[in-house]
Amino acid sequence: YAQQAYDFAAQWPYFELPAITTNPSRPLQTKYERKWRKLGRDIFCFRAIKKQSAPLSRFTWEVSMPHVILPDWQLTLEQLKELHNWQVSSNSQFFIIKEIYHNPQNQRFLLFTISKDYTYMQKFYIAIEHQIERWIVKLDDTTLPYRTPAVKMAVFEVGNRLKTIMGNGSATQPEE
Repeated sequence: YAQQAYDFAAQWPYFELPAITTNPSRPLQTKYERKWRKLGRDIFCFRAIKKQSAPLSRFTWEVSMPHVILPDWQLTLEQLKELHNWQVSSNSQFFIIKEIYHNPQNQRFLLFTISKDYTYMQKFYIAIEHQIERWIVKLDDTTLPYRTPAVKMAVFEVGNRLKTIMGNGSATQPEE
């Protein structure tokens, strides 16, 4: 494994790679290291020292988050149950609604959502709140996910789906 890690790191100009050492003398050892040594097996030490930074491609540059404004209609938990386990995927983005919570006192719903951009997974809540003469679909402020394309897609698509459920077409332009 140490050799595989060394060979992989050697492909990049970002690391200085001292030679792999076998059975290094160390004042502190893990219980697995002690066990391995008792069995007469070798311990290998691989080090990579960062020389320079690698260029990064980011998918979270935009910080604005779309909110979807919906008309003032009667929205019930029963209607939202249609969203349970609903999932959408597009290119390298994906989301699924796993749980739906309702607070009838303040006409508020929370959708526990899991999203994935490439291999980056996040868990967060989408809030559906009743305001004066309208509903708003937005990220709940108790969780602070990165505003990745999948997170934005989840908020917008939930708004779109609600418009369809209520028979009012589909959302066309989210409000920022």
